[in-house]
Amino acid sequence: MRCSSTRVETEPVRGSVGSRAGAVVAALCLMVALSACETPPKAGGGEDQAGPRHVVDPVGRIGQAPLPTYAVGDQYVFDNPEETWTIRDVGDDTITWDSDLGGMRVTPRDPLMPSLLSGSPDVGTVTREVRQKAGSLWPLSIGNEASFLVSVSMEGRPAQSLAWNCRVVGTTRTEVPPGSFNTYKVACVRSDGLRLYTYHSPTVGYFVRREVTTSDEQQQTRSLLAVSNGRITARGIPDAPAPVAAPAAPAQSTPLPAPDGASATPDASTPVAPTAPLAATPAPAPAPQPVAQPATTAAAPGAWAGAGVRVGSFRTMEGARTGWANFQSAYPGLLGDLSPRIERVDLGDKGTYYRVYGGPFPSASAARDLCGQIPEMGSVCDVKTFN
Repeated sequence: MRCSSTRVETEPVRGSVGSRAGAVVAALCLMVALSACETPPKAGGGEDQAGPRHVVDPVGRIGQAPLPTYAVGDQYVFDNPEETWTIRDVGDDTITWDSDLGGMRVTPRDPLMPSLLSGSPDVGTVTREVRQKAGSLWPLSIGNEASFLVSVSMEGRPAQSLAWNCRVVGTTRTEVPPGSFNTYKVACVRSDGLRLYTYHSPTVGYFVRREVTTSDEQQQTRSLLAVSNGRITARGIPDAPAPVAAPAAPAQSTPLPAPDGASATPDASTPVAPTAPLAATPAPAPAPQPVAQPATTAAAPGAWAGAGVRVGSFRTMEGARTGWANFQSAYPGLLGDLSPRIERVDLGDKGTYYRVYGGPFPSASAARDLCGQIPEMGSVCDVKTFN
């Protein structure tokens, strides 16, 4: 069974290691990023001799997607390599999975977060502790973002601290062997330069494709081959009401219209909550809540004046500086001649963020030309003129 692929993008990690150890850690990081949110059943063989049925989501906008639920026995099959993950136990805060290749992992109930514990015959045991979590992606909705620090420990190796910044950047139509799904695209950047795209399907309740690019530009894609859980199987569509169909032909990795009311400045005006699913007809935008005007602090001395475009938001000044360096390294043609301007913003209950603007541009319109050219920026186009 063939699996279609897409591009890979974003995430960063901290800490340096020796050249040989660094290569090992880089390889492990790629494996960890791809396996952090896996789940699978083998395609073929099973309930129907005729084989699984191709599932097709109605085309159209999707609304907010709530955090999915899981049950013992749920299975997800992925390629690269082909592997089946089965849920063995569902606790109050964690889910335990078993792989048919001999591995196991314990994950949070949030499928977009890294595994807390994983083990395999080839890699051994990897333990992760998630700290300093700020913001939330759920319910999924364009513009929602979250940041957190992950402390990673591997057998016989010192722990590393990896800073992550994730944002729901858009919705798209994603084709994989089991069907054509409306998905939320979540872009993450890690402090070591790793970039990750996750395509979460509200219909499946899990990701259907994950794309990773490491700091040394190694790329790998993992796609769903089959699924069997409480809401869908590889041979049918979910019993839950599906979005109203819109007269449009499905296309692989085709961006879907953004839900009405999507914010262009998520950390200031979008509730930090899980993102939403596509709806064939636009889901009614939630009633706007009063948002205090963010208090900004002047940038560091020597900051440029002129127009700039925001490329990311981070929880610390150090993270913002590292994030800019990673962005500039990944997109030298777009950002190579620009300089960063970092603005500290107090968002009240949401905490303090450090917004990174690239510039200066001769005008706001010139700055807007950068919007849409960097995938991690998603549909957000925050242009600001500094004096």
